[in-house]
Amino acid sequence: LQAGEGEHPNPTSINFEGKFELAGYAVDPRSAAPGGSIALTLYWQPLQPLEEDYTFFAQVVDEDTTRWASIDHLPAEGTSTWSTNEVQIVPLSLLLAPDTPDDVYPLIVGIYTRDDDGGFKRLQILTADGRLTDDFLELTPVRVE
Repeated sequence: LQAGEGEHPNPTSINFEGKFELAGYAVDPRSAAPGGSIALTLYWQPLQPLEEDYTFFAQVVDEDTTRWASIDHLPAEGTSTWSTNEVQIVPLSLLLAPDTPDDVYPLIVGIYTRDDDGGFKRLQILTADGRLTDDFLELTPVRVE
């Protein structure tokens, strides 16, 4: 599969609570062996000045929510320093568990902060008509074989 054409690979416009827009992504490879790795590059645009620093996550999950790969990334410079005029590139590397069964799995992504009690507060997707929906985005399927 080839990436869609545009300013960024696979251009998209997914709004996360009016704070970030996912502007594009790249996945390489889209098929990997158990124990292999998948490189994911996300293109994020801050939609407003950010007061907090956010962590980005990506996971390869099963229907029962078993995580076969997972990564959390808090940018070193902190998202509170990001300009609303620039798209930020966030590279992530997902390492599949060696016992991942052969199948096709969704690759999901999202954003969160930690609250004072150590809990997670994920940003929800904001639809064009203003409704908040899921707190993750099913980005694309990946094959494990």
